[in-house]
Amino acid sequence: MLRRLLPTLSVAVLLATAPAAAQEAAPGANAVSAMQAMFAAEPLTAEQEARLPAAQGVAAQVVPDGVYAEVLDTTLRTMMGPMVDLIAGGGMDAMTLAMRLGMEPESLTHLTEAERQEMTRLLDPVFAERGRLAMGAMMDPVAEMVATVEPQLRSGLARAYAVRYDPAELAALQTFFATPAGARFAGDMLLVFSDPQVMSASMEMLPKMMERMPEMMTAMSTAVETLPPERGFADLSPAERRRLAELAGTDVATLKNRMAAAPVTIPAP
Repeated sequence: MLRRLLPTLSVAVLLATAPAAAQEAAPGANAVSAMQAMFAAEPLTAEQEARLPAAQGVAAQVVPDGVYAEVLDTTLRTMMGPMVDLIAGGGMDAMTLAMRLGMEPESLTHLTEAERQEMTRLLDPVFAERGRLAMGAMMDPVAEMVATVEPQLRSGLARAYAVRYDPAELAALQTFFATPAGARFAGDMLLVFSDPQVMSASMEMLPKMMERMPEMMTAMSTAVETLPPERGFADLSPAERRRLAELAGTDVATLKNRMAAAPVTIPAP
C-alpha cells in the first residue's frame, strides 16, 4: 500500500515544494545536488539587484507567512485523499501480493479486482485504514518542512520578480497590492490554485491524456526505432561480460543464465 502511495505523494510534494526545496539538500544527497546544479540560477545583474527591494515587497504580499504550508496542506488533502481511497479500496496490486506470498508477480496477474480485494482482506483486514493513517502521518512532517523553506521561496520569488519586472512595473504592483482588493488578490494568488474549482478544471485534462496515450506510446516507439537494439549476453565481449558480472556481484556463468531468462527489451514506462 505504502509503496503504491509514495510515488504519487512524492510528485504532489515536489510540485508544491520544488521552487524552495531545490535550495535545500541533505548532506551527501547526490541526486538532489545534481538537481540543484540543473536549476542553478544566474546571478542578478547590478540593475536587477537595484530592483530587489521593491521585488521583495511584492513577494512578501504574494507569499505571506504560512501561506505555502496552507497551499501544500490543501493540495495534498484535495489530491491525495481521493487517491488514497481509490488505491486502498482496490486492495493490494499483484506485485505487492506476490511479494507477500513469495511468488512471482506474473503468476498473479490473472487475478480480478474482486479476487485481489479478497486476498487483501485475508492478508491485511485493515489495509485501507492503514493507508489513510499513513497518509495522515505524512502530512505533519511535510508541513513542518514547508514552513522551513517558505522564506527561501519568498526570496527566490523576489529575485524572479527583480529579473522579470522593471521599476515602474514593480511600483504599479505595489500600488495595486496596497489596495484592499489588491491585498486580497496577492494573498490568495497561491491559494487559488488549490481551490476545488481550479483542481476540478485541471482534472478535465486527464481524459484527454488517456485518449492520446496510444498515440503517445507510438510516438515513443517511433522516436527510438532508429537506435540499435539493446545488447544481450551474446552481444558482449568476454571482457564486457566479466565486467558486467563484477558490477552485478555475480559470476559470468550465472550472469549468462539470468540474462537468458530475462527479456532483452525493457518495457516502456
